Amino acid sequence: VILLGISFLIIVMLFIAFTILRNQRVQELRDTTATEITRPAGEILFETPEVKASNNQTVSVDIEISTGGNPVGGVVLGVKYNPLLIKNVKLEAIKDNESPLSQILAPLGDTTYDTANGAALLSLKSLAKDPVTGRGKVARLTFVKASLNVAVDSTEITFLPTTNFITVQEGIIPLTKNLITVSF
Repeated sequence: VILLGISFLIIVMLFIAFTILRNQRVQELRDTTATEITRPAGEILFETPEVKASNNQTVSVDIEISTGGNPVGGVVLGVKYNPLLIKNVKLEAIKDNESPLSQILAPLGDTTYDTANGAALLSLKSLAKDPVTGRGKVARLTFVKASLNVAVDSTEITFLPTTNFITVQEGIIPLTKNLITVSF
């Protein structure tokens, strides 16, 4: 009976020790996962901060990216606009002859449009087997001012929060993003 009691006590102590060690290891993993590894800042920018649009005039603005020296596998570009003031939105990939980065990024499927809510989403992936870095024009946003008799002088087109680089390493690439003001 004493031997059985001692054996039971040893088993309980081992169980408690293993539980404590396991919980410490789980916490270490959580702390490691929660720690974000940041990289140098990248940029996703409209080429010009302001454009003028007349009724039914087609306006085009290029989108330029810089990876900030970070290796990336692609980019997700999303734009948000007021669908009552802007129509016929088109977001398409372009090739910048002066940018090797632009030359190796290709659309990953078709651009997705949500015309009711004023959003467009384009994903680009690298055609290179290795991650890419650099700067260049990668997309063009084209739109038309809607012919509404609304007393509004301007509107803004912004990047959606989902706009980001597709990273190939752990961590987050902080981004500088701008907006474009469309004056009427």
